[in-house]
Amino acid sequence: IQRAVRDSIFAIYGDMAIDFWNGLAAENGFILPEFDAGDGVHVNDAGHRLLFERVLAAGIDTIDCAGFTDVADFEIPEGPAVKLYPNPTTGQFTVELDTELRGEFRIQLIDLLGRELYRQEGRLHGGGLQRITCQLTGDSVRSQYVLCLITIQDGDRFVRRAVPLVIR
Repeated sequence: IQRAVRDSIFAIYGDMAIDFWNGLAAENGFILPEFDAGDGVHVNDAGHRLLFERVLAAGIDTIDCAGFTDVADFEIPEGPAVKLYPNPTTGQFTVELDTELRGEFRIQLIDLLGRELYRQEGRLHGGGLQRITCQLTGDSVRSQYVLCLITIQDGDRFVRRAVPLVIR
């Protein structure tokens, strides 16, 4: 599988890909003994050093990607106006949606490491102002900064909004 992934990356990204394979893996696909951390899966300090040097040599911090990420090229879909309150919250908060969309909704809280801390799903009935109460429990209640992702699927329409939320 690793060799197929390697070949796909090189085929897709060509000269823009950083070669993490050659000089680190043997012909059989396993990590070379001098870079193996001992489990056959992870690299040791010397292996990490080699990978770091390859990233550094690629100079990715100097590449200008502005041509690829120009926001003028993106159409931002219309979607619901969203408010969260109280914000900061101590465990219970309300998501207020002002939308004409109907259909399935999902509310997720995502921490800064990308972990999902909370999920609530349901259905929006009718348009206009709608309020959904969310109750946090357990580990999700500890003090932190999270993103509240609100996703609505209305037939073929799919919209998502991200709103910062502070948990005290």
